[in-house]
Amino acid sequence: MFVELNEGRFLVDTGSPLSFGDVPVATFAAQPHQLPSSLMGIDVASLRKLFQGPCSGLLGLDVLGTTNLLFDLRDGELHTGPNAWDSVPQSDRIACDVRAVAGLPVVRVSICNQPVAAAWDTGAKFGYIADASICEGATSMGEIDDYNPVLGRMHSDSWLVEVDLAMAIIGCSWMPD
Repeated sequence: MFVELNEGRFLVDTGSPLSFGDVPVATFAAQPHQLPSSLMGIDVASLRKLFQGPCSGLLGLDVLGTTNLLFDLRDGELHTGPNAWDSVPQSDRIACDVRAVAGLPVVRVSICNQPVAAAWDTGAKFGYIADASICEGATSMGEIDDYNPVLGRMHSDSWLVEVDLAMAIIGCSWMPD
């Protein structure tokens, strides 16, 4: 998930506590934010190896958490500010119970009518579960490769499943609408 700012195209990563970039400042929600050039040894050159297209940096929770956000993935828009939700009729709004756990946003969601807590990580390419036995008997979707700056390279089988679990990572593949 990317956002176009005056300073360039930035990866929006709710799973990262901090931001960084090739540029010294990113203007997000009309506010300038100073950016270091790297985070834990990861810099923009490292990011560019993970996806196609231009990238000037990564926006983490230190920047994203400074304002209200409305992710409108269907229309490809990110609304910010105190009135971010005004374009959505009250009857169409779905509130999320969001809390910080170890610096990550965790949302209460229902998967297969089961309430669960899930880490909300817009920088994650895939959604992950901790126990592969949950997928027993599900339709195989082949193997996937992914990379996480903290966990490193990940290679896994994947399945199309209805998930019943207590903790998940919600990546972009789980939230197309």
